[in-house]
Amino acid sequence: MNRQTLRQTIRQQRLSLDPEQRIAMAKQLTEHVLNSDIFLQSQTLAAYMAHGGEMDPKEIIAQALLTDKQIYLPVLSKGSKEMQFAEYHTSMPLHPNQFGIHEPKAHEHYPPQQLDLVLTPLIAFDAKGNRIGQGGGYYDHTFHFLRENASLKPFLLGIAYNFQQQASIASEDWDIPLDAIATESGILFTG
Repeated sequence: MNRQTLRQTIRQQRLSLDPEQRIAMAKQLTEHVLNSDIFLQSQTLAAYMAHGGEMDPKEIIAQALLTDKQIYLPVLSKGSKEMQFAEYHTSMPLHPNQFGIHEPKAHEHYPPQQLDLVLTPLIAFDAKGNRIGQGGGYYDHTFHFLRENASLKPFLLGIAYNFQQQASIASEDWDIPLDAIATESGILFTG
């Protein structure tokens, strides 16, 4: 199955989930993430606002804020494939970007190299950490510096449903692999 067909298939599967199923699976995933060493040891986290049936990290965000962690959301700039990150608080108004994804309007941005943990949305993944995203290449462009030195932070944690796992995903030269993937079943470390 080619990437575009896979994207369409998985988007449809995500949207067809019963709302109660979606909530239950997000709760299970949240428990795995909140109890993980990588979350507990991280102070600065990038997250995202769920869109199009994506696994929703809102409870992870809420718990992070309750434990005085700093949360940043991606902000897209017209004409650039690199995301910037703006600090997020629950009382902050969010505005839809050109894709309809809610993001903060902020003037100060946080460098991606200084984030400890990035909760990364995706369409599909495999056990080696290969990821298929929405197709814009924003995460790959933003974290390109990890190609030079994979030991640098941040830790990239894919957030997905179990059914998004594929047997194998062909990796392109520009793809940045995930360090682990969290699903409702647990956390799969790829290293």
